[in-house]
Amino acid sequence: MARRNLLTLTLAVATLSLVTGCSLGGGEGGESGIDDAQFLTELVAPFQEDAEPLGEAGLSATEGEKTRIVLELDVPPEAPMRADIRSGACDGPIGLNVQYPLNDVAEGKSSTVLDVGLAELRRGGYIIVVQRPSEQAEVGGFCGNLSDAVPAEEF
Repeated sequence: MARRNLLTLTLAVATLSLVTGCSLGGGEGGESGIDDAQFLTELVAPFQEDAEPLGEAGLSATEGEKTRIVLELDVPPEAPMRADIRSGACDGPIGLNVQYPLNDVAEGKSSTVLDVGLAELRRGGYIIVVQRPSEQAEVGGFCGNLSDAVPAEEF
């Protein structure tokens, strides 16, 4: 009897997930967009005071101690852009060493699941850096302070 109830409950949850479009996991499968992010921060041109946002970075805890990072640029660049997480601050020194590589930003979007917890990334001292290929470096890039990320409902 208990086994039958468990099977019925499992089927009900699976059906509800399909109907509502929700995921039971949150692991590496399935893409989530910026609208699904738990925390958001702006991507701006580094070293510019009061710079207008040029995009957003979304952070979400996933299964286990993993974090999904979703990047969306307001104006998609013509060529893919490199993205990574480094130590530093957008208005100060930016570390040269990549702490966590991210998938390239193509057509203005990127999604990566990292093997690091959300709390660790938000604790401070990490930034997202999105930059054009070196031959286009004079055009610049984007930066977002992960410690500035706020809950999505407050963004």
